[in-house]
Amino acid sequence: YFAAAVVHLLHKPGLPPELAALPTRMTMDGVRIESADEQEFLASMHQIGDEVTVGIAGYDGLQTVMLVPYYARDLIVFDVLVALTIFVLGLIVYQFRPDDVAALVFHLASSATAIAFIGTKTIYTIGPPVVGYAFCILFFLGYTVVPVFVAHFTFVFPSVRWPLYRRLMQGLYALGVAIALGGASMYLQAAAHASIELFRSFTGLSMVQNAFAFLLLLGGIVNFMIAYRRTTRPDERKQARWILLGLCVGPFPFVFGWVLPEIGRASCRERV
Repeated sequence: YFAAAVVHLLHKPGLPPELAALPTRMTMDGVRIESADEQEFLASMHQIGDEVTVGIAGYDGLQTVMLVPYYARDLIVFDVLVALTIFVLGLIVYQFRPDDVAALVFHLASSATAIAFIGTKTIYTIGPPVVGYAFCILFFLGYTVVPVFVAHFTFVFPSVRWPLYRRLMQGLYALGVAIALGGASMYLQAAAHASIELFRSFTGLSMVQNAFAFLLLLGGIVNFMIAYRRTTRPDERKQARWILLGLCVGPFPFVFGWVLPEIGRASCRERV
């Protein structure tokens, strides 16, 4: 998956930067674009070097534009290093404490985070289709279950505090997998039919997915704050303080820089 994701990032097509900055003011091959996600989706049907017809609001006529690499090489290198670091850290923790449930959950959370970080929805274009579609489903699963792993971790570190937490986590994992599979199915159907209408239907479920992530990440932070206040052992409090700091700082850019804006944009599109 990791190797395929890197290959995909290198070959992912997109519009030139000056046009990519105007996603809601253009048409591509006669299709009205309403968001950057739609622009990315339509471009994924092509390859770097292909020509598409673009129309820009406020300008007469159409122009033929050649698709360019979606990501700069230095950004891809940065993404690879970050994803590898996240995965290796989780693996090291698990190798040192293989019998610790918290270490296992941390390892799984790190793996899912690396999967979501290095992949994109458009990885479905990797051939053959059965492979690309499988990788796309894996991306959706990784992206959706990361906050579930975070919530799970807050129930088992530094120790298990609520014996019945397993029932709650079983429900959350089942819900997360259902949302991921539903989103992947809708997205892949839209891709298979090259349908912008089906893609727009997918964005509604995408808003649910982002809201699910936000609520679980927020709940995990609150749960760990409660655990920190109830912990009396100095070593556990020190460990909990570092983890709490990571939970507060780590998801902050993701939640406030990506999840909440995505929910807001999706809500605006629904109202329109």
